[in-house]
Amino acid sequence: MDESGTLPSDPSPTSDTPNRKAAPEPGTPLPISGATRVSASPDPALDLDDEAGGSAPPSTVPAEPPAAPAEVSAASAGTPGDAEATAGAAKRARAATERKRRAWEMHRRQSMKARVTIVEKLRGAGELAQGTLGAAGLRKAEALLNNVRSSLGGDLPGSPGQILVGPDRRACWDHWREVRGTLKRAYDQQQEQDHQALATAVAGLTEYARSGAPYETMRRVKELQGRLGQACLRRGPFEQLRQRLSEAWQVAQARITAQRQERSRLRDEWRARTEGHLARWRGTLEQRRGQREHLLQQVARLEAMEGSARSEDFAARARGWLQETVEGLRRTEASIAELEERIRTTAKQLGGRGTGAPAGGGGATAPPSAPSDEPGDEASPGPPRDDPPRPSETGS
Repeated sequence: MDESGTLPSDPSPTSDTPNRKAAPEPGTPLPISGATRVSASPDPALDLDDEAGGSAPPSTVPAEPPAAPAEVSAASAGTPGDAEATAGAAKRARAATERKRRAWEMHRRQSMKARVTIVEKLRGAGELAQGTLGAAGLRKAEALLNNVRSSLGGDLPGSPGQILVGPDRRACWDHWREVRGTLKRAYDQQQEQDHQALATAVAGLTEYARSGAPYETMRRVKELQGRLGQACLRRGPFEQLRQRLSEAWQVAQARITAQRQERSRLRDEWRARTEGHLARWRGTLEQRRGQREHLLQQVARLEAMEGSARSEDFAARARGWLQETVEGLRRTEASIAELEERIRTTAKQLGGRGTGAPAGGGGATAPPSAPSDEPGDEASPGPPRDDPPRPSETGS
């Protein structure tokens, strides 16, 4: 721009050519050369784009300090005050440019530091995404990726999303996408393995639930539920396997309920049968006690007959009857003792644990069977013949 003339200090607002050069007045000396203005245009190489929405480096920072203003000849300096003002303006422009350059360098160093931090996290996520630690490692890798994504997209002051410049930001996003792809492939492989293993186990358990021990079925269902919760599965296969485990659990519960009802029925039948045995045994016990009293009386009579016998032959016969009667009394007392013990034991079973549910789970167990055999009805010796003594036996 030719500055040989003097610019108007306040162009008219109604003028359609406010920047038109004014004609020099007559007699005004012309300067030899005009002063060169300082360029403030930035270096195009520093105009970095920001694809993730972060802050870009200052567009007004020059790549290198601008050239110093051209020397103004003494003829163009005009008055000394104009020369000093021009030098001061050039000095202030250089200082502002230097401050912007230093600010940009500091911003660049912060961006590189933030990039190193992000890369370290992505490296750790990439190692976990290899699948060597199973589903737990994949979940940790996913958590790290989510954390990095939040950092890159954050808009808080001081966050990587506000610090990173264009090249660093693009490098971080490219690395993040690479690790995400590795993690997705590892997830697909782990899901296939977990689904195949769990589907086989659940199918075997479903078959076992129909005929196996129901309490063992419930224990296995709980174990597979724990494995299912730790497996790496999509929602569809997960819900399908969980539903099949729930069905196996319900089958086991139904079988347990049926076994409890069967045990209850068997207990009721056993109680009724045992109470019938008790009633019959008590009647037999009363009969045995009556027989014992009769035999005791016979023993007393035979002892008296032996002592009052008139002949040795009759005394021998009385002793034989007495021995038979004593033997019958012994058998009767043994039968009475056996009946009393059996009645006492069975009554205890009816009134104690024998009436409750069997301890522990598992299949239905039959209640203790009451003894069905009764003490034998030993043939008690008949009453001794009460024959009148013969004359020869009395010695008369």
